[in-house]
Amino acid sequence: MTVVARIVISGPLNGGWFVTPLHHDGTAGETRRFAAPEEARAFAAATYPGKPIRQANLHPPPMPKGSRVRFPVFPK
Repeated sequence: MTVVARIVISGPLNGGWFVTPLHHDGTAGETRRFAAPEEARAFAAATYPGKPIRQANLHPPPMPKGSRVRFPVFPK
């Protein structure tokens, strides 16, 4: 039997937030989808009481104002 070590909430992705339990042996449990981050947090707290909940945002943070980003140019 696997023991849940922590819970990861990831999103937003395709309009949903996802709750995934991670086990001590490095495997992941079944992922569940929710429409809002509040629903995902409430589910994780109720289903896995006492387990740490981590937030994994799938979008990078915004770039600082005035910064320049160089994109790689690939030869044709």
